[in-house]
Amino acid sequence: MFSTSEKNIQGVFTSTMYYAIKQSIGPLIGTIFISSFVGLLWIFFLCNFIKPFMWFTFLSVPVISFVIFLWMLFNGIFGIDNTLIAANQSKLLSIIPLIITGGHCLFIHRYHALINHCIDIIKVSCIILRQSLDIFGVSLFCLSIQILFSSFWLILFDRLFLLGSSTTIEGKANWAQDANLIYLVPFYLFYYWWTTCIIDGVERSSIAGTVSHWYFHQEETQFINGFNATHISFRRALTTSFGSICFGGLIASVVRFIQFLRQLNDQIPQSVNFLTTILRWVMWPIVLVSDLVEK
Repeated sequence: MFSTSEKNIQGVFTSTMYYAIKQSIGPLIGTIFISSFVGLLWIFFLCNFIKPFMWFTFLSVPVISFVIFLWMLFNGIFGIDNTLIAANQSKLLSIIPLIITGGHCLFIHRYHALINHCIDIIKVSCIILRQSLDIFGVSLFCLSIQILFSSFWLILFDRLFLLGSSTTIEGKANWAQDANLIYLVPFYLFYYWWTTCIIDGVERSSIAGTVSHWYFHQEETQFINGFNATHISFRRALTTSFGSICFGGLIASVVRFIQFLRQLNDQIPQSVNFLTTILRWVMWPIVLVSDLVEK
């Protein structure tokens, strides 16, 4: 961070990867805050208006599709400026939203009991959240750590692209990246994935401990030695279970890194050279393992 400076490319190489990442930091932070606000709003609606909200979501699709069907049909029949061909096309295309409406109505009628069962499961989740509001605090804490770490990592990752030197090609200034960048970028990506998996694992372990305590010991007191179940689960995730969480995060990061290599491999033409063919044969069993882990 302190060994690089943007003065080397400032005002000259404005189309480098460094400036591309730097200019996207603002929109990225704005997107994070907007998505967090939308998530909070979604949780509020689920906790307070779960049944009408879910049924409104299910029924809105066939209602909107039926309105579109009526609009297209009446437009094809009573449209003033429509030619005969346009009117026939409008009436013919109106069949599509009608089919969508019928399909959704049939789905709701056939799986009515299953939909109610899913709503009951979400209700139980909302009840657990109301009775254990510390879960929300744990999630906010992990989200804050994730945002702070991602911001710091993005600054360091951005400055990687300042490693290099200016060159002149055919009288035009150009920025040549350092040769070691090909090793540093995978390393930075891997430790970012591993850290995010650890943070996610701590959050999941804390929530799982709280939910299991609520489910199996609901009649017992929520406080044990002055700490509630969420605090105990969070402390256990940071101490006793932390090694397992880190190991699980390592496996998930390796799988994600393999998928990253797979995407890079897919971008290489199939008949470039013999080395590419060997790489594809080596990657084939690894890709199968990563797909199985994902499932």
